[in-house]
Amino acid sequence: MIAGTEVSAGGVTPQNGILVYMPGNGTTTVDSEKQVIEVTQAEAPEGVEATACTTSDQNDGTITGVDASMEYKAKSDVVWTDITGSTADGLKPGTYEVRVKASGTMLASKAVTVEVKQYEAPEKPPVEEDPEQKPNGGENQGSSTASGDDKKAEVAVKTGDNSSVALWGLLLLASGAMCAGATLTVRKNKK
Repeated sequence: MIAGTEVSAGGVTPQNGILVYMPGNGTTTVDSEKQVIEVTQAEAPEGVEATACTTSDQNDGTITGVDASMEYKAKSDVVWTDITGSTADGLKPGTYEVRVKASGTMLASKAVTVEVKQYEAPEKPPVEEDPEQKPNGGENQGSSTASGDDKKAEVAVKTGDNSSVALWGLLLLASGAMCAGATLTVRKNKK
């Protein structure tokens, strides 16, 4: 079908091409020789991926691994949108189709499907209670049980002192030995 400067032809595939001829008028002219315009089809794009939206506005998803030879559309849409750079951005969550555009005697490729996922806010970590803010200086006020049994949960109280107990014990022993040595020296000198 030819309408102005637009030409559309249904049923065109790489297998059957486009048959062109000029029909005669049946009295003074005959049909021209038939010519076949062979067509090809672009290969489906590879490496196309989608990234999820990153804000609660849900409008900044992207499709990557694309270039200006391609076009995309939301799966439910009819109209394809040209891609002008290396990404298609500003997308809402949903399923999108991406294909290589038709050009000259090359048909558009088969579409690949990608999904732009919606933004999901990260979970907030649980807030640790400050033992100094608890009544009785942070002492455990009761017992809690795990999964309904009678075992009491133990709560380790943080003191802010991260030094090694063994180091302090060794220092105590060394101090005791020095005191004992000093005492023996004083007694020996008095004799």
